[in-house]
Amino acid sequence: MPPSGRKSGGWMSDWSGVDGRLRALVRRSEQATAVLGPEGRLLYANAAFERDYGYSPREATGMNVLDHIHPGDLLRVEREVSAGESPEERTGEVGYRFRCADGSWRWVEASVMRLEGREESPRFLLVAHDAGSAAGSGESRLRQVLDQVPDVVIVHDERGRVLDCNREACRSLGYTREELLSLSVQDFAVGLISEEERRAAGGDTLWLRAIASEPGETVGYHGGLHRRKDGSIFPVEVAVGAVEHEGRRRILAVCRDVTEGRRLEKEIEHQSLHDPLTGLANRLLFTEQLERALARAEIDSTPVSLVLISLDDLRNINDLFGYAAGDLALVDFARRLRNGLRPGTVICRLGSGDFAALLERSGREEAEETARRLLRALETPLTLDDAGRQVVVTATVGLASTEDSGAATAEDLLRDATLALARKRAENAGPGGPSPDEPA
Repeated sequence: MPPSGRKSGGWMSDWSGVDGRLRALVRRSEQATAVLGPEGRLLYANAAFERDYGYSPREATGMNVLDHIHPGDLLRVEREVSAGESPEERTGEVGYRFRCADGSWRWVEASVMRLEGREESPRFLLVAHDAGSAAGSGESRLRQVLDQVPDVVIVHDERGRVLDCNREACRSLGYTREELLSLSVQDFAVGLISEEERRAAGGDTLWLRAIASEPGETVGYHGGLHRRKDGSIFPVEVAVGAVEHEGRRRILAVCRDVTEGRRLEKEIEHQSLHDPLTGLANRLLFTEQLERALARAEIDSTPVSLVLISLDDLRNINDLFGYAAGDLALVDFARRLRNGLRPGTVICRLGSGDFAALLERSGREEAEETARRLLRALETPLTLDDAGRQVVVTATVGLASTEDSGAATAEDLLRDATLALARKRAENAGPGGPSPDEPA
């Protein structure tokens, strides 16, 4: 039915049978108030409804309010409203996202009361207010303070609806303030289960503890992931507490982006387990990997071999050309090792000019062939500088394999390979001279 025009601050479609006192109350209400017919059809709304949500009388009259409730909230709204079926019984406030005339979503808290009369065509009184609006100068001052906080600050209710946020929240997540106030925490917190699911699981939750705690008290911390508007994801640590917001106890979440912290942790961990010059594993990481390889080999009944390679000329290179040239020789040899071994092989710089390669599922014969291939790779001269000075680096190799040594631990296998390397050095220093192409 087309609207019949403004009537004392509202508009009317079908008011027959409605008490005159109720009409006056609706028209004078400062909150958005509407009378709904069956299945949510809007029959009348006051001026505050247009003020808050932007619908003109012609647009609003006859529209189905349920069509303008966010699909993610609709089932919950219908469930809670149906609880107030008796006349004059008012439901508790139910929160939902309502689509305004400009297409934006706004968080609304509303109560619904069934009006007396017309059993065959019941009517309902809806009273709504903006759940995200600031109440008074106290809220305004609070927001000014929050905007100075370098961390993301989100105020939300027990269902996760965002009621307030600071400037950093907008910057971090990539939303405008208005967009954030139309979202739930679940919209940007990756993998966060709803409070209803948590309660159904029977477990205590940080949100429940926050609602029951005193404002200003932090009840716990948790880690998680946030998703920005552009879809990118980043790690956060969240402190959860309570805050008074618009006269009600709400949940305060202070979120810190820990991307840089995680990166530094990984960098420190990498540095503690790798040689800073060559980037190869250091002795600590290599020993751990060797122990794991031996454990797997015992289960699979496969051999493990170890190749130790010691550069012969490192001291002479340092003395003749300087330590920068010696570092260049080490880095170049690490590159040749990587290129000469199958992908995934664990390679280590044990110290100075000593290197090791872990060969899983390889017996002594395969290890010997690998060592010969690595020694041949050293035959290509190393260019030291722009002047074209070159040097040929030689090395001595010692081998050990569980196939013939019976070594059961990483320490045993390293010891056997070290002894083999020492024997080869002694042999090279003997009357017969060196035979670098033959590993010990």
